Amino acid sequence: MMQFVPVDLSRHLSLCLGFRKDAYQLSFGHTEGFDEDITKNWYQAISTHPDVGFYLVMNKGECIGQVEFRNALEDHEGVLFGHINLLYLIPEYRHKGLGEQLQQYALNAFKARGCKKATLRFYWNNTGGKKFYQKHGWRPVGHEGPKGQLMELFLDTWPS
Repeated sequence: MMQFVPVDLSRHLSLCLGFRKDAYQLSFGHTEGFDEDITKNWYQAISTHPDVGFYLVMNKGECIGQVEFRNALEDHEGVLFGHINLLYLIPEYRHKGLGEQLQQYALNAFKARGCKKATLRFYWNNTGGKKFYQKHGWRPVGHEGPKGQLMELFLDTWPS
């Protein structure tokens, strides 16, 4: 059974940076442009936000991934939503159905705070991500831009 352990940046920073760098590689096909300093600063900023979800994913004592999200945000119409920044599994744990558990963990956290929808961004050339999100009912909003494709999922249609 997977466990979600809060990230302690004083102990887990290099691990989290490695996961982020690999996720960057999956999204872009290279790591040129990945900036550790920007990522470190971003981690410092999000770790102080009261509604952040920043977890290592553990399986039988082994760290196999990471989940990052922001909860209880408000859109321009006043609707509460959660935004997933990262669902990540190390290569040997991909394509085994475990990504669904990471997604479910974030979506349950959103529902518990009264969110009506979830959002995330990804790049279409991330074929694994594309298949995963389409399979689970995520829908594109607008067109892919420099920050990727915005996707949304309405939580009233998502099972808990």
